[in-house]
Amino acid sequence: MRPQPTPRKTNIRKKYVFLLLIFLFTAPLLNSALWAFPLNRKEVLVVLDPGHGGTSTGARGLGGALEKKITLHLAQAIARELQSHCRVLLTREGDFDPGSDRRAELANNRKAHLFISLHTGAGFGQTPGPLRILHMPEPPSSPSPQPETWHQGYISHLAQASLLAQKLAQSLKEASLPRKIHLQTAEISILAPLDMPAVFLEVGHINAPQDALWLSDPATHRQLAQSIALGIRAYLDTTF
Repeated sequence: MRPQPTPRKTNIRKKYVFLLLIFLFTAPLLNSALWAFPLNRKEVLVVLDPGHGGTSTGARGLGGALEKKITLHLAQAIARELQSHCRVLLTREGDFDPGSDRRAELANNRKAHLFISLHTGAGFGQTPGPLRILHMPEPPSSPSPQPETWHQGYISHLAQASLLAQKLAQSLKEASLPRKIHLQTAEISILAPLDMPAVFLEVGHINAPQDALWLSDPATHRQLAQSIALGIRAYLDTTF
């Protein structure tokens, strides 16, 4: 005769069945919750793009100041400020020019979460220049929808690019830098193909003697880098 299960064993089996049913019903909900959980900050990738490089020196200033050197030093300083908060990738880490398409391809292929192209300006006369933060404007309206092309990657990120520009402008203003801050929209070729929020940051007029000296000072690089990094972090805080 087959032994009958004791009441204790029966209760244990019922508990197991009950727990199994709970798991089966809640697993889909748990899975959805995990997918909805914000991206870990350490997974965020910021691409910094030091303008020019190699034979493309960019603008020139007093005492041999070169845009290509200043943008690289600034990008490296920003990367150091961000290294404990997110991943950072530079489009170049030496004295060479990858070209606009290669810079954009690198950011797109690595699925970067934001992109900042760093430059110095060049103006007329001796007047120091502002810090300009530019992002792409709304595309012109078309009578019929057009298929997205290589140079329209930015279109789906206009609102976030505007927010990134605002956070950078706010941070730079709060740093009390000795330059005006201008926030603008403009058609920038390097930004057009980027499939992520992207801005173009231009610091001063390197051909103005006062700006050439200011931008060649490592203390300026540190101050700018800290302010830009704080702006990036403020943007990330609202997004991830």
